[in-house]
Amino acid sequence: MPRQQGPHRADPPPEHRPDRELQPVIRRKRAAQAHAESLPLPNDCANLVVAAQAAHWFELPRFYREVRRIARKPAALALVSYGAPRFEESNLQDRFARFYEQEIGPFWPPERRLVDQGYATIDFPFPEFELPLLAI
Repeated sequence: MPRQQGPHRADPPPEHRPDRELQPVIRRKRAAQAHAESLPLPNDCANLVVAAQAAHWFELPRFYREVRRIARKPAALALVSYGAPRFEESNLQDRFARFYEQEIGPFWPPERRLVDQGYATIDFPFPEFELPLLAI
């Protein structure tokens, strides 16, 4: 059976794109898959290092060494964790809390506790600054 072609994508020309001023920056970006503790990046190349909902799985001392290696001075490291949802309706929040803490809670790996605490207790050997609480 012949292979079917999927849908094709046509982008507007760069002069008609709202992000056209970012095009020189976008062209310099690349993606790679690697362990956080061994990134395929040169020394002093990153202004910002972000780990979203992942730092609790890292070997933190090795990851932090890698951050120091790739980060330019000054640079920022953001460890992002979204935690569990919160509901305004108390009945719904109570039921969700029971499910999350009692029904599935015993099955979470120990590292999940760092997520539940919003990474507030994670080892972080860099200067910290407060950010406002974000909500969706």
